[in-house]
Amino acid sequence: MGNSANNSFDAFAIAGLSPEGRRTLQQWSDHYAGLLMSHLRINYGNLTAAQRFAELVHLLEAVLFSTKKHHEFLTYLAMVTEQDRFHAALPPIFVPMLLHGRPG
Repeated sequence: MGNSANNSFDAFAIAGLSPEGRRTLQQWSDHYAGLLMSHLRINYGNLTAAQRFAELVHLLEAVLFSTKKHHEFLTYLAMVTEQDRFHAALPPIFVPMLLHGRPG
């Protein structure tokens, strides 16, 4: 049950996590997915529980994706506000284009 839903979160896995760490993370993920599904079945019945579980998985994916993009945006802002780092990170031809919207 948990494997198909949890595989969608692989994109958000921590880089460099050991195989043992991945196994532990997967076990806890399956455990909590099972608890959530049991709770939903008790409160809503089988069909509605499955629908609500899918909705919650999609909501969690959206939150994780949004968080990732927010982090990327804040990283970009840090690059722009710290001019020395920003200029060093890009080829010089791109700097005026990104800062002023036109080629230098």
